[in-house]
Amino acid sequence: VAQNVFEAGLKRFMHEPGYIL
Repeated sequence: VAQNVFEAGLKRFMHEPGYIL
């Protein structure tokens, strides 16, 4: 389950890199 959440977070981060910056 944790791996799925991590993968979703990483995918979102890659989709919106400016969101964290």
